[in-house]
Amino acid sequence: MHLSIKEIAATLGLTERWVRKQSNSQNWKYKEVKGDSGYVRHFDITQLPVEIRKKLLLEFGSDRLGKLSASSAQSGTMYGKYLTTKMTANIDAVEKTKSKT
Repeated sequence: MHLSIKEIAATLGLTERWVRKQSNSQNWKYKEVKGDSGYVRHFDITQLPVEIRKKLLLEFGSDRLGKLSASSAQSGTMYGKYLTTKMTANIDAVEKTKSKT
């Protein structure tokens, strides 16, 4: 699933400027999608920093995120389930690593 800066900002209650600055300074990977007024950066959720992924997961909830992922990818619900599982597993792995230190 890919989200634009505008979508990430709106979902997390942040400004687009903050999200843009973070994406530039932390070198978030993105693809450019042609929109009505030029190109728009779309970020793959699974490639975002863990804290951002965690906030998105908390905001959407795993069920809603899975449905949103599936509809955005236009690949059916299996992709949404896969993405949600992958994100949750990544977050859990990072949390376990942090707790060991």
